[in-house]
Amino acid sequence: MAHTPVYRTLLRALHAARREHLSGARPDAPSAGARWSRRRFLATTALAAPALALGNPSGPDEPQSARGFKVHRVAVVGGGLSGLNAAHRLLKAGVNVHLYEAAERLGGRILSRADVVGTGLITELGGEFINSDHTDMLDLAREFGLKIYNRAESPASRRYPNTAFFFGGARRDPAELARLLRPLAAQIGADATLVDEDPDRQLAVFDQSSVTAYLDRHQDLIPQPWVRSLVETSIRTEFGSEPESASALQLLYTLPRVDGDNVEVLGESNEAYCIQGGNSRIIAALGNRLGSRVHTGHQLISVRSVPGEPVRLGFSNGRTISADQAIITVPFTILRSIKIDAALPERFRRAMAELDLGRNEKILAGFSRRAWQGPEGFASEAWTDLGFAEVWDASQHQPERQDGALTFFLGAREVTVPLSSDGGTTQGRVFVERLETRLPGLRSAATDRYACTAWTKNPLALGAYTNYQPGQITAFGDLRWSEPEDQSAGREVRFDNLVFAGEHLSEAYFGYMNGAAQTGRLAAQSVLRYAAVADGTYDP
Repeated sequence: MAHTPVYRTLLRALHAARREHLSGARPDAPSAGARWSRRRFLATTALAAPALALGNPSGPDEPQSARGFKVHRVAVVGGGLSGLNAAHRLLKAGVNVHLYEAAERLGGRILSRADVVGTGLITELGGEFINSDHTDMLDLAREFGLKIYNRAESPASRRYPNTAFFFGGARRDPAELARLLRPLAAQIGADATLVDEDPDRQLAVFDQSSVTAYLDRHQDLIPQPWVRSLVETSIRTEFGSEPESASALQLLYTLPRVDGDNVEVLGESNEAYCIQGGNSRIIAALGNRLGSRVHTGHQLISVRSVPGEPVRLGFSNGRTISADQAIITVPFTILRSIKIDAALPERFRRAMAELDLGRNEKILAGFSRRAWQGPEGFASEAWTDLGFAEVWDASQHQPERQDGALTFFLGAREVTVPLSSDGGTTQGRVFVERLETRLPGLRSAATDRYACTAWTKNPLALGAYTNYQPGQITAFGDLRWSEPEDQSAGREVRFDNLVFAGEHLSEAYFGYMNGAAQTGRLAAQSVLRYAAVADGTYDP
């Protein structure tokens, strides 16, 4: 599932608050020009983590071709975006690659559906939005000739407020929000600077603390209860975790800081684009390219990897296959139940056992008209304390239609509601009624057509996307594919002839579709280098 679209609104509100409060920052404030970002933050966590012998990529980004190699068989396990992109790139390079997927469909946590809440309406049950810096996703869309919709070009965005805040029984003005967030934002920025300047000591200090403990410590900087509720909601929805179970570092590295007179937002997610026709069009295009090399109904149950021998993969349908290399893209929540007979580092096995996916779900509702669009409503999204943390227009990429759909987004404890028993209808009706109290006329536009997701119960996912509990970022933050400008300093997640990939293993883009696409590409590049070296055709 893509990160939530209104999380960036909190970032922008904090950004505005800090700009107003700190425009006259002290002259000796850090201003080295280094951008503090998700990528840089996780690279910093790797410095403080215990050493782990992961691979170091070297040589060209991608050898020109595998054609002419000796017989080289590659198995890719997992038919989500990561596995599909890896297999696609290997096939283009001439590798004998086959992909094995447990389900009968491809796509993993990407799932577009038409006609669910309205005839002709296309909605996303999984990953939804694409950031402007998600180059792997944008490149795939362009490669397959898919149209990319810029959400900023929505006609409603030019007429009405893009975002609304419904908290504490009232609609909150963004300027009011910025004013009330200003003290906490300043503290967050100061603490982020501490981590930046002294990561060896400060990373562990903040990582061992929870978001709840951090907010308790700075309660005097939070002037209204609903302001704290909003900040806690941002963690609940962004990471699918309750604040008491989330590392305080997740609050620090995603929020803004000041470098001298320049205000920067940490890891801002602008979620600018979506694919017209749905993200599943990318999945379908990749699947069509692979054709008969895709094998569904193959659930992995065992892996045996011995140096110098082929990898052996066992599946629940009784089939066993051998390959010279294997790329495994299933999430840790599933990987931990697979018998893996291989020389994996103990800390990697700990990560498999301990790192979970967050709990997030969607309820989608259909409407005969977009009654949320108006001066008192919103064009794109709203943030609320009405029992659903967020709600957004799920039909922006179909601006030519009068009807539309809303996505009510739930995180952490909100997911305890049994949604799937009636397809989300009962809870969807409740949410429409509650939103009606802020947007009169919404109820009359509702078509009473609902749908819901169940990722936390899906046996092939068991959650939404990556979350870190206190202590886990410094323990496992370096177990990721990294792709710095200096390629020689990059990091692979490879152990002999086993390669692991997926959004959960992306340093810069974990939790995003782009993290899946990126690690699939990097895994394919690693396989090609490994094969070239093994065959004696690699010339660095």
